[in-house]
Amino acid sequence: FSLSPRLFFDSDGYEGFYIAPLFRYSAQNYAVQKIREGEASIIRIPGDTQKESVKNLDLMVHWGSQTLYPKLTLEWFIGGGIRLRNNTRQDIGYNLATLSGNGERTFKDKRLRLEVGIRVGFQL
Repeated sequence: FSLSPRLFFDSDGYEGFYIAPLFRYSAQNYAVQKIREGEASIIRIPGDTQKESVKNLDLMVHWGSQTLYPKLTLEWFIGGGIRLRNNTRQDIGYNLATLSGNGERTFKDKRLRLEVGIRVGFQL
């Protein structure tokens, strides 16, 4: 899901320079095979899964320009902001002697996010 309203400067809208706050949410959900300890290595168990997820929230500002041609739209932008990440992943850990099992690890962090892009659109 993404929301990005645009404020155009010195124009009739949809063309020229703009500034746009950007709010983007993305979620990726996975199912990974659980494990068991074999004689010489870790063995994945078919049919027995564990859930994982990666969720991101981007809070950014884009500055760019859009130009309209008779059958083409051309846009460029640069942007910066922060990404808030929330991850739940399988943790295959070891204690002092053996494999500790199919644990789960959840971690959150914040990262600087920079974007540069070009968009080309065709008008039908």
